[in-house]
Amino acid sequence: MRNTAVRAGRVLTFLGALHLLALGAQNTGHLGAWFGGGLWGLPREEFVEPSGAAGAFWISIGSFAVPLLLLGLLVSYLGRQGVRVPPAIGWGLAAWSVVGSVVVEPTPMLLVLVPAVLLIRQKEPKAPVANGRAVADGVPGRPPRS
Repeated sequence: MRNTAVRAGRVLTFLGALHLLALGAQNTGHLGAWFGGGLWGLPREEFVEPSGAAGAFWISIGSFAVPLLLLGLLVSYLGRQGVRVPPAIGWGLAAWSVVGSVVVEPTPMLLVLVPAVLLIRQKEPKAPVANGRAVADGVPGRPPRS
């Protein structure tokens, strides 16, 4: 693996896919309701205290599994391009992980701390060089920002 952002992205992608697959597989009995319009026009109470097909939806495909998976793919892509992911993303993931772990126990949300720490601690990529001159912001000859 080339850098910590790629590793962090892979962990995020894995966690999102694992959550989606594990909880999705447990709730396949609700697919008919989901795609048959069974969740359309739900009363307010189903959003406050979801149950049945609505509850199954919100813990599987309606959860943060899909955005987490997509964030992981984006972070991996940026890492492969040599782009440093802002540490604020890592701090945000860390805060979300800790709050979620305090609210729900036991939970695997604590595992999100692994990619969070990788993103917080990642180093600034070395400035690319073109024809012996430093390249910054994709412009040859422009000195890198310090």
